[in-house]
Amino acid sequence: MSFLSVEPCPLMGGQVQMAFVTLSSALPHIKSGKLRAIALAHSKRSPTLPSVPTFTQAGLPFQAATWFGLFSPATMPPGLRQKINEDVTRIVAEPATRASIEDLGGDAVNEGPKEFSAFIDSESKRWAEAVKVSGAQVD
Repeated sequence: MSFLSVEPCPLMGGQVQMAFVTLSSALPHIKSGKLRAIALAHSKRSPTLPSVPTFTQAGLPFQAATWFGLFSPATMPPGLRQKINEDVTRIVAEPATRASIEDLGGDAVNEGPKEFSAFIDSESKRWAEAVKVSGAQVD
């Protein structure tokens, strides 16, 4: 039996044999030896788990890495948006912050609003195509 889940609980409890979970939620269990990572749905290997291949490296060209970003209302004044970006850039650049993100299996990629907007556009197109190919329908 396999199961698609975002948390490792059904896997940890033995109700399922395999799951797709976020690295940050599974990492403590992987490090303790209670779970075994098979592959990462990321474009590159994680420094936290250097021996675990990506899906592509394992022979299945698939990427679905979890990412996080800051969003604001479209009406936010550009000066405020810029100030928030500068503050976040400064905080993410701090060694302690970077170390915390990396300890969770993350990769701190801190780009500006224009770059993030372009990333969102590309992700939207990529996943729209995946939904179209899958034949999924909203009922």
